[in-house]
Amino acid sequence: ALQALTPDEVKELERRPGATPSLEQGALAVPAPVDGFPGAPGASPTAGPDDAPVKVVVFSDFQCPVCRRTVEPLKQLVRELGADVQIIWKHNALTSHKNAEPAAIASIAAQRQGKFWAYHDLLFENQGRLEASDLEAYATQLGLDLERFKKDLADPTVKAQVEYERALAESLEARGTPAFFVNGSKSVGWGSYYGIRAQATRALEQANKKIAEGAARADVAATETAASGDPGKRLATAVWGAK
Repeated sequence: ALQALTPDEVKELERRPGATPSLEQGALAVPAPVDGFPGAPGASPTAGPDDAPVKVVVFSDFQCPVCRRTVEPLKQLVRELGADVQIIWKHNALTSHKNAEPAAIASIAAQRQGKFWAYHDLLFENQGRLEASDLEAYATQLGLDLERFKKDLADPTVKAQVEYERALAESLEARGTPAFFVNGSKSVGWGSYYGIRAQATRALEQANKKIAEGAARADVAATETAASGDPGKRLATAVWGAK
């Protein structure tokens, strides 16, 4: 576990997405779709182990200036809490942001080549440059197979995933970005690294109690999320499937 950051260090990191190495990409299995949503679910990129007792589901938008500030603090959370936390990324590409959906689609194309988090960092680092030619340039910069990347950009299942996840965010009343669900506990907007770390630490204490009572470490985050009211149940079903 890393040493906690000072307030000045946190502010500096918020200003500099991409300042530290990208997270390592994992991915969740695709659950069955939740009825009533447009589009279709797809594989969500993750960072941190699948059996982490704390799961932070992040709904974010590549054109959102506040989301940009969360890039490095979320990396710090993964590095500080280690095996106890997993970040799960969901797209909430707001329709008011004209480049948000194309950027989300491009990030899924990068994800299919194992480079979601590196591509995510480049998008936030260059938030003012999200036109089609820019999106292709970032793929080239990361050494992606460009033909495959372009093919995935045009794949209707990719756009369907973005539509589905946006509808999921709306159904959870997480219309603003960024939005976080920490074992089901929702916060919309960005307060500070200390706020999300405190939320994660509280969730970890609760999860460890459940584990001590016999709950499986790998299942506790999904169970806690599902137990946090109707939105939590819907989120748990959408992320991990019905238990």
